[in-house]
Amino acid sequence: MLIISLIFRVGVGIVLLISGLSKLFSVVETTNDLKKFNFLPIKYLGFIALLIPIVEIVLSIFLIIKGNELIILTGCMAVFLCFMYTHISAMISNDNTNCSCFGKLIKSRHGFGGVLQANLLLISLIPSIIYKSNNLNFFFETNGQLEICIVIFISLLWGTNMILIRRVLDEF
Repeated sequence: MLIISLIFRVGVGIVLLISGLSKLFSVVETTNDLKKFNFLPIKYLGFIALLIPIVEIVLSIFLIIKGNELIILTGCMAVFLCFMYTHISAMISNDNTNCSCFGKLIKSRHGFGGVLQANLLLISLIPSIIYKSNNLNFFFETNGQLEICIVIFISLLWGTNMILIRRVLDEF
């Protein structure tokens, strides 16, 4: 079960890293997307639009490398709950417009796809919370190259699937 939690955790880290990097290169789009939510002060939108991808990138790196720390898992859960809130709010107000969840890299919309993806990201962290999975350094020291390649490959598949599920749902 420790390997499964490691796979899920690294997969979530990959999604966060892709999301953060793509938003970092699409700050204007992220700022425009944040304007839709009236509870954020307009004068800080540019700063918030820059802060969100930086937080995602930092969390993704820590999650991949040393993700068995409760503070990292809690930070990720808080981010995913915020994502879920924004998508549920958009669904309630029938806002089906484009969002900048993956910047210009992948076109996505507010709505059910975002809610489902946030839930999948949250659920993927549960094994790491329960089983306190090892960090990558420990895994690299105690396993052979084949096992390491398999874990990385399956983590990439899981992360890619979470993005593709979102992409497919946004088409409907």
